[in-house]
Amino acid sequence: MIWEELKEIGQIEVDGECFSLIHLRDKKYNFLIESQPGYSELSFDLLVQYSSHCVSYGQKHNEESITAHLFDHRNNPRSFCKHRYNLSQQLPEIFNNILTKVFYFTGHDNWLLIEIIDENGLKSDYEIFFRLHRETGRFLRLYVESAYIRTEEGLIRKPKHFARQEKVKAKTLFSKKLRNESIRKPPVRR
Repeated sequence: MIWEELKEIGQIEVDGECFSLIHLRDKKYNFLIESQPGYSELSFDLLVQYSSHCVSYGQKHNEESITAHLFDHRNNPRSFCKHRYNLSQQLPEIFNNILTKVFYFTGHDNWLLIEIIDENGLKSDYEIFFRLHRETGRFLRLYVESAYIRTEEGLIRKPKHFARQEKVKAKTLFSKKLRNESIRKPPVRR
């Protein structure tokens, strides 16, 4: 079944077990960024949307095929991942507190938020990749492209280590987007 249809239904059934997807339905938040010297306060709406990649994975390079439990927005088959699903239940609360977060430049057209998740007594980097768009006036749309903890067998690429100058505060990024200002990426270090 297609991801958007599954979100609308509010659940996915995998091997006879039902998993609620209600927490991954589109959600609109209202935020206020307090005034700063030279800038007045900003009240805005943020629509957060989630892709199927928050609860599933695609075919790995060495696999001939996968068990398709759903199809993503590009109609690619995806396999449900209980581990990603369990982690995804934390996403609404993470976005409820988004103004306190720091994002990383990825070198692409998206951003990265890393949350430290305590999993069975171990701290892990929960990597949340997203795109941010200014829709109209005081309305932003944040699309979560993927969210996962890297595992040795799960992902080929190693995590990138980010330097201080590659970070931007959530309030700064949102303010600049709302004012339609450019966001300067840090210079490439050689």
